Amino acid sequence: MTKLPTGWTEVTINEVADVIRGVTYSKSQTMSQGDSGSVPLLRATNIEPGHLTYEDMVYIPEKVVKPNQILQLDDIILTASSGSISVVGKSAQVIKSDGETFGAFCAVIRPKDISGRFLGYWVQSPFVRDYWSSLAKGTNINNLKPSDI
Repeated sequence: MTKLPTGWTEVTINEVADVIRGVTYSKSQTMSQGDSGSVPLLRATNIEPGHLTYEDMVYIPEKVVKPNQILQLDDIILTASSGSISVVGKSAQVIKSDGETFGAFCAVIRPKDISGRFLGYWVQSPFVRDYWSSLAKGTNINNLKPSDI
């Protein structure tokens, strides 16, 4: 790594952000349209490099979602598990939040002591994506553990 600018410090993501795993739910709990007791759910297919799509959303019961699993502005949502290694680590910054949550194959990095935008750009860098890919290789499912992030 290159020398950091004066006043900067090298830290791990866990020192400046929380890593939160997505909601576990059963397929029978999903709905194609929301009602008063449901929450819209983002999945890995909703994460495009650098942005989120809100098409093909599903809804799950609010009762299976923990409070910290509701997306907040500046959260960075990423694909943590996939059959395709090229998909693991794909991320996007949350720039609007209407009470969505995220599925079990995803994780969120929630900045706390760092600029969310800076961290969002950094995790999309080839350096981070290549590092995560090297850690996530599995036999059938490639998986990034929270400790890997």
